Amino acid sequence: MDEACRQALIQQDEQAREVRERLEYEQFLLKLQLAEFAPSLPVPPLEPPPPETHIFRMDTKLLKFIGGGVVTLPVMLCALYVIIAPTYGDADKKWAYGAVGTLLGFWLGAG
Repeated sequence: MDEACRQALIQQDEQAREVRERLEYEQFLLKLQLAEFAPSLPVPPLEPPPPETHIFRMDTKLLKFIGGGVVTLPVMLCALYVIIAPTYGDADKKWAYGAVGTLLGFWLGAG
């Protein structure tokens, strides 16, 4: 990565962090004001959230989707080959049907 691009990304990250910290501080002040103004109303916890430690974060849903696909593709291809090929016996086909069912259950249940 070019040094200028890297510096620009670092600067953008610092600006975003400053804006996020300012918003969190203002939200904290609003919670305090709400607690003073209407003490009978339920107020969310007053502790500020912990600071973020990573500059770049990957979306966890995307990561699970990619990781699941990396595992699913070879297992599904092998299982379908065993099901379709006439050379495999009943015990092997039971394993293959079980693998296909497990993968379908994983993908249909993930949501």
